[in-house]
Amino acid sequence: MEPAFLIANAAEPDPMTGFGTDAQGIDRRRLRPAG
Repeated sequence: MEPAFLIANAAEPDPMTGFGTDAQGIDRRRLRPAG
């Protein structure tokens, strides 16, 4: 399970991977490419 701060800030890319998932677990890479 991810730390709560990652879930709370899920709309922002994860600093370690460059992407994140939203609260429903949808891969944000489909909406916000890491670049």
